[in-house]
Amino acid sequence: MKPHLDFDVEMISADHQNKPDVAATIARQWFDQGIDVAIDVPTSSVALAVGEVAKEKDKIMLNASATVSALTDQQCSPNTIVWSFDTYENAQSTGGTLVKQGFKSWFFITANYAFGQSLEELTAAVVKKGGGEVKGALRYPFPDTTDFSSFLTQAQASGAKVLGLANAGLDTDNCLKQAHEFGLDKA
Repeated sequence: MKPHLDFDVEMISADHQNKPDVAATIARQWFDQGIDVAIDVPTSSVALAVGEVAKEKDKIMLNASATVSALTDQQCSPNTIVWSFDTYENAQSTGGTLVKQGFKSWFFITANYAFGQSLEELTAAVVKKGGGEVKGALRYPFPDTTDFSSFLTQAQASGAKVLGLANAGLDTDNCLKQAHEFGLDKA
């Protein structure tokens, strides 16, 4: 027989606008009002801010989509539970495997926010540790960029064998489509 747990669960939501200060204010208000858990806080910079508030208020943040390694490293806390991959894992698995396979010259196109910066920096370190080189890196404004042609032509001109995309979602889709249009997948 299953135990019967007698308690209510109320779900509320808010738009943090991808802004850490807005998210921290919302989390602080909710925790002060008796909310016990912040669930899934997308955008790494926002998750870092909410994680700090959860620690300060001794509440919990359950994270499934923010992936910056600082959540499981520098800002690791008993108040934050992360059950997704992180940028350290991506850098080690993808970057490390490609370098071991001989793909040692890289060029990064990076979304200029916490996730992108972390992924680029950690992967570049793996590449260099494996005897590779980073021939260049460009950071673009997020979320305001949809045309990656100038970044892709610079990557192509660098002669790098690997185009490292330190971004996600539609930015990755757009980069891949545009890279195909420029023939970067033919090299």
